[in-house]
Amino acid sequence: MQGWRDTMEDACICLLEMEPPLADTSLFAVFDGHGGSMVAKLCAQSFPLEICRHAKNELIRIKRQSEEPEGQQQEATAEEEEEGKKKHRHHHSHSKLNILRNHRKEEQQNSATDEKGGSDSIEDDESDDDEFDEDIEPTPELMEKLDFGKVLTTTYMEMDALLESTGKLTPPKDGSIENALKHLPIGNPAMAMSGIERRNMFDFTGSTAVVAVVRNGVITVANCGDSRAVLCRSGRAVELSHDHKPESPSERRRIENAGGKVMSMGPCHRIDWGLNLSRALGDFVYKRAESLPAEEQKVSPMPDIVTEEITDDDEFMVLACDGVFELLSSQDVVDFISRRLHNGEKLHTIVEALLDECCSRNPRLTQGRGTDNETCIIVSLNGMGTSSTVGHSNVTADVHFARPKSAGKKANGEEAKRDDGDSPVVDDSA
Repeated sequence: MQGWRDTMEDACICLLEMEPPLADTSLFAVFDGHGGSMVAKLCAQSFPLEICRHAKNELIRIKRQSEEPEGQQQEATAEEEEEGKKKHRHHHSHSKLNILRNHRKEEQQNSATDEKGGSDSIEDDESDDDEFDEDIEPTPELMEKLDFGKVLTTTYMEMDALLESTGKLTPPKDGSIENALKHLPIGNPAMAMSGIERRNMFDFTGSTAVVAVVRNGVITVANCGDSRAVLCRSGRAVELSHDHKPESPSERRRIENAGGKVMSMGPCHRIDWGLNLSRALGDFVYKRAESLPAEEQKVSPMPDIVTEEITDDDEFMVLACDGVFELLSSQDVVDFISRRLHNGEKLHTIVEALLDECCSRNPRLTQGRGTDNETCIIVSLNGMGTSSTVGHSNVTADVHFARPKSAGKKANGEEAKRDDGDSPVVDDSA
């Protein structure tokens, strides 16, 4: 739902079954963009492929280690841990994408006499390579060892690296970059007009990311920002994520250590007078401390990981942007959905009512709360609220696209045509 905002900046993912090697795995995600919708859209388009790619690489690593003698396995594990530490010592060394970006920079410096000047895209074929160029059979034994938390963390870090790499502004000799800049999102107006040099097309725009992977009765949630994942267990709201806000003591320490300041501005706290989040993808104006790794920047792309086994007491899971929680608490949202499910309502009617409930009817009375974009996904875990089932052996689902009834409000969904104003609501019953 667009709500009271001029534009819709959210995006989402609803995949009942992912591509190999993650068949029989479901993926749900909400991306709450700020300063424009570009980062949220790119994340929604890229995350499914990137998660599968990193899962494949991890499975190949697991298989190779299992085929090695025990002594070599321990040695390989130690080497991987040390290599992982090295990667985190430098802000731009989390992936091959960053290495390619550095190579590109050197090539552009060495080809200053080239008539075409610089380029704003990576054209090297290696930029799309998998780490291991081989097929893998995802056997039950291998899948049991797959750490989805590790896969999701790698996906977040490399997605941020990809955004930085592809968004770097390299002025060509003909000056055409000025025309390109006219079409870039402005981002945070205060930051964009503050005179800060713009080095990246994603300097002033970014997105939260809350991602849930469901497989074999286990939910793995990765979260970066203030979008939420909430589980309903026997009617009680169980938080599967926590908001990343600048005023949080641990987040404030990281921000200040990176040279930033946390200011109280009206109803919220902001970093350097700008962003009211402490973790996000994009927002590279807050990630310029060259001596610090990515996870220690003012705004970090590092997600928190929560894993939860689905029990008989679990009814549904909700993924939503912060706009849904401005007027309602997590427990309020769970109560709202649960009452209607037990009254026999279908998910698509429930989400319509929920989005209307979360949108302020009078922003003056709510002091500006309830005016944000709203995106919500409901995943049913016990079959309630569904009218039919489709899917594979582990997951059955009923997918609806809901239109809020309130006049002047628009819904939005990544899986549907955006121009149609549709917002997906997914029921996933194990």
